[in-house]
Amino acid sequence: MKKVLLAMSGGVDSSAAVILLREHYEVIGVTFDFCGIDVDGVKKIAEQFNIKHYVFDYRREFIERVIEPFNQAWLNGETPNPCTHCNRYMKFDVLMKHTDELGCDYMATGHYARVENGILKKGLIKSAGTNNKDQSYMLYNLSKEMLSKLVLPLGNMSKSAVRELAGEHGLLNADKPDSQDICFIPDGDYAAFIGENCDVPEGGDFLDMGGRVIGRHKGHIHYTVGQRRGLELSNSQRLYVIGKDARDNTVTLGEESELFLSEFKIKNSNLPVGEFRCCVKIRYSQNDYPCVVKDGNVILDVPQKAITAGQCAVFYKDEVVLGGGIIV
Repeated sequence: MKKVLLAMSGGVDSSAAVILLREHYEVIGVTFDFCGIDVDGVKKIAEQFNIKHYVFDYRREFIERVIEPFNQAWLNGETPNPCTHCNRYMKFDVLMKHTDELGCDYMATGHYARVENGILKKGLIKSAGTNNKDQSYMLYNLSKEMLSKLVLPLGNMSKSAVRELAGEHGLLNADKPDSQDICFIPDGDYAAFIGENCDVPEGGDFLDMGGRVIGRHKGHIHYTVGQRRGLELSNSQRLYVIGKDARDNTVTLGEESELFLSEFKIKNSNLPVGEFRCCVKIRYSQNDYPCVVKDGNVILDVPQKAITAGQCAVFYKDEVVLGGGIIV
C-alpha cells in the first residue's frame, strides 16, 4: 500500500482527512510547530487512529520565512496575505521535504480544493467541489513538483459533511471552531504586533485626493485601503482610505467612489505568458470577476472596490487555477 504523509494541525479538517485517506493509503501524520500549537491534541487524534505521528519544530524558520516578510510588507505600505506565502515557502516546502525523508509516496492536507494529476493533465489546482469552503486561492503558487505529490481528500466535501464524518467517527474536535485570524496574530491587531517587533513610523499626514493635508494619523501601518472606521477625523463627508505612501508616511483619503478601479498590476506572477481572458479573485473571501490579463496588467470588465497592494490576485479559467501574483 502506498504511503501518504498528512499534515495535521489539530483541526477537524486534517483529522477527518485521516478517515478518508486510510481507505487507500498507509497514513503517517506530521505536525509542524510554527508558532505554538496544541501538540497533545494532535497526538490524541493520531493515537485514536493508531497512526505514526511526528512533530517538528520550525519556529525559527517560520519567523525568518513568514513573519519577517509580513512585517516588512506592512512597513512598505502593503497589506500582505501571509497564509499564501506560508503555504508555498514554509508549510508545503517542509511537508515535501519530510515526505521524501520518511519514504512516503504522497503528501496530503485538509485544504478544500482539488488537484488533478492525470495522464493528460498534471499539477492542476481546481476549486473545491462545493463553493462554501473553497481554498484553492490559498494554493495558487504551489510548484508543479509539489502538486504532483499532493492529495486533497476533502476537495469535494462541504464543511458540514466533514463535521458529520468526524462526529460519526467520534473525533474529539468534530465541533472545534475554525480559526479566523492569522495564526501568529490571534487577536487580529496587526499594527500592535508590528509595533512590538519593529521600529514603526509614528504620526503622519492625512491627505485628500488633491494632496492637501486634512489631518493627522497614528502612522500608516494602522490603516489599509477601503478602511472607513477608526480614522478619528472630523469631516462632513464619509471618507475612506484610498492609498498609503510608506516613504512619506502619508495616508490618502477620499470618497467611496474613488475606491473603484478597473485596472491594476501584479508582481511575482506565475501566470501563463501572453494575453488571455479569465476571472480573478482579488481577495480570498470574494467572488471572481471577468478580466483580461497581459504582461502583468489586469483589466477588469467591471470596476471593483478596494484593490489593495500586497494582497494576492488569483486567476481562474472555469474551475482551474491558472496562477496568480501580488497586487502592486
